[in-house]
Amino acid sequence: MKNLDWANLSFGYMPTDYNVRCYYRDGKWGEVEICSDEYINMHMAATCLHYGQEAFEGLKAYRCPDGKVRVFRMDENAARLQGTCRGIMMPEVPAELFERMVRQVICLNQEYIPTYESGATLYIRPLLIGMSAQVGVHPATEYLFLIFVTPVGPYFKGGFATNPYVIIRDYDRSAPLGTGMYKVGGNYAASLRANHIAHEKGYACEFYLDAQEKKYIRRADGKRMQAPYPFGFQPTLHGYRLDQPQKWVNPQTIFVCSMADLFGAWVPEEWIEQVFNACDKAPQHRY
Repeated sequence: MKNLDWANLSFGYMPTDYNVRCYYRDGKWGEVEICSDEYINMHMAATCLHYGQEAFEGLKAYRCPDGKVRVFRMDENAARLQGTCRGIMMPEVPAELFERMVRQVICLNQEYIPTYESGATLYIRPLLIGMSAQVGVHPATEYLFLIFVTPVGPYFKGGFATNPYVIIRDYDRSAPLGTGMYKVGGNYAASLRANHIAHEKGYACEFYLDAQEKKYIRRADGKRMQAPYPFGFQPTLHGYRLDQPQKWVNPQTIFVCSMADLFGAWVPEEWIEQVFNACDKAPQHRY
């Protein structure tokens, strides 16, 4: 294990030894490549640079008290990336390839996995970009899928302590029928100014209201949530509704239920029970 100050890591980038890459060419995915280079060589007319053909994911590897390393529901991250690919016309990354590359990059950089006692984690960033050169607005023909990792501390400086949020009314994070449901870089660029304003005013982050009526909370930056609708609400996480008992619900949805309670939205009791039951049923991937 590397000799790092694990307990005082920020949520930033720290170089690690390897990343893994796979190219899509001639209509098919190639072999996985192990790379120690932190840079990507691409054409200046690559579609990811001009037309936003770019998607990413974010997940973590945790070192647990028993010494094992676990990744939380990476199959869901693979599914969400596939949904984004369909939304912005990129070839889907097969779930088997996604999960194999996640395992591989963790094993290659296992010395960077923080200790359990530190509360830090190994952040995993899958990235898919359009690489072929063109100036017309068309999907690329060549793509690069890569995964790098970096050890990180809490996303917010206060860790699991409460953080002050502010409601932003002058900016939208996403809009109906847009790309807000996809994890693409442009959505995050749209939040930079509002986030800067929130920080200037002393807040940790911001809430966004619905783009149509400016009445309902639709997004909390730093949290993936959808919350109160006028007739009760149907919060979702990665496309799954809480009123579908056959679907496993991410424990972060507890935050959504808490916000619904705070703002007076009606939430069926069975939804809340399902959220807490899901915590015990969450799939884990062990190494």
